[in-house]
Amino acid sequence: MENQPKLNSSKEVIAFLAERFPQCSERSPHNFPKA
Repeated sequence: MENQPKLNSSKEVIAFLAERFPQCSERSPHNFPKA
């Protein structure tokens, strides 16, 4: 288990998920808008 930083905003959550799962951001751009 890694120690993950607390995400305070939805943008941070989206960016975090988009970086962890780039295939998701490519498949669902409406769910993971690229900054």
